[in-house]
Amino acid sequence: MIARMSERGQIVIPVEIRRAIGLEANQRVEVTVEGGTVCLRPLVPMPLAAAQGRFRGQPMVELLLRERRRDG
Repeated sequence: MIARMSERGQIVIPVEIRRAIGLEANQRVEVTVEGGTVCLRPLVPMPLAAAQGRFRGQPMVELLLRERRRDG
């Protein structure tokens, strides 16, 4: 498959390749050079990093205890 690079260095990855490797819009990729070949590897989303700060300011211990009592 052939792709063309823009003046700004941007390349469109053909849909067949995106589907084959499970690459989705706005997903981060690792770009490396290995033996003169450019390699793209989709980065797996990090759920802990995505959740960081989500519960800031909330009484976590109390929330967990309430949940345990409810499940009981």
